[in-house]
Amino acid sequence: MVEEVAATWCSKILNGAPVTDVEIVSASHGSSSSLVVQLAYADDSDTITATSSDGTAATPPTRPRRIFFKGGLNPDLAALGPLLQATYRREAEFYHHLAPRLLATGQRLARPHYAGVDTTTGQGIVVLEDLAARGCSFGRPQDAWPAARVRAGVEQLAILHAKTWEGRPACPDDSSTQWCRGLGPLGGFLRPILQELIKPEPFAAVAARNIGGPDGGRFADHLDVLLDRERIVAAFEALWKAADGEDHSSFRCVVHGDTHVVNTFTTAEGEPGFLDWQTVSRGNGFHDLAYFVSSALAIEDRRVHEQDLVRAYIEALQAQGGPRVEWEDAWFQYRRHLLHGYVLCLAQPSMQPQDYIWALTERFLTAILDHKVLTL
Repeated sequence: MVEEVAATWCSKILNGAPVTDVEIVSASHGSSSSLVVQLAYADDSDTITATSSDGTAATPPTRPRRIFFKGGLNPDLAALGPLLQATYRREAEFYHHLAPRLLATGQRLARPHYAGVDTTTGQGIVVLEDLAARGCSFGRPQDAWPAARVRAGVEQLAILHAKTWEGRPACPDDSSTQWCRGLGPLGGFLRPILQELIKPEPFAAVAARNIGGPDGGRFADHLDVLLDRERIVAAFEALWKAADGEDHSSFRCVVHGDTHVVNTFTTAEGEPGFLDWQTVSRGNGFHDLAYFVSSALAIEDRRVHEQDLVRAYIEALQAQGGPRVEWEDAWFQYRRHLLHGYVLCLAQPSMQPQDYIWALTERFLTAILDHKVLTL
């Protein structure tokens, strides 16, 4: 059971800190299972958090009062078990191999206490600092972001992409980058899950409800296109074929893969970062950019600001040691990768709350229609 977290195990992952009691503060089960755990120590000493010069936490406290525990333990998703297990393992590998180097270069992440993989079952477990205890808030699709905060998030994505862009000086040849090179192409883990969700039966079960919204009448003038399963399948296959071809040429970097606004946090100082690194893979950075921008901004704000945000991304990418990308190429790539927003139309109720799905699909599908993505 996910709720069975032993004090002795917590002591072990916290370098022998004398944990005497474990209390489950909260538990949730979505596409992964997570716990917030309250800890008590034998000597009840005060927890001290190291801080950096800007006042943010430089390392997680050696004796945290709370930790965040995450893994793949949702029994409702057993049918997708083999596919989803790979994503839990990948997140643990990310926090072990790559997160330390990214943290050192300005990436805002939840700092790990532990990241491990069971090589027999393929299960991956991460134990992270409790960001809420640091005063962080978490993204909700009902709460659109201001353009300035989205720009700061775009700059965070540019760090990830530039520091993992093969062949660039910013991407040194060490264990972290060797792990990156072993990642599959864009959608390497998300792709087979999507291929399952887009089969006729699961598609028919959720797509109309997710697209139609609370009253069932949303996008009524476009349902002939948006509910055309064969057209959607063909569009994704064309995008993946293009992305696979680019894998060895222009856009080879590590991508988060699931950058919608729910997978974000914002510090008490208003600075954003990204959570949930389960779908990290290798491919086109504009996937992350398009998915994030189109989910975080209100529709009218996206229409006003998206070109400026794409320009901000390519400027930050080059400034962080990545390549120079010409505007025409960047704008085309951004528009083409908006298609990935359709994934939320296929989300099962056990993956995200229905109100989240409705809020996100409204933004994603409007962007897809605005840019005529299905014909690119």
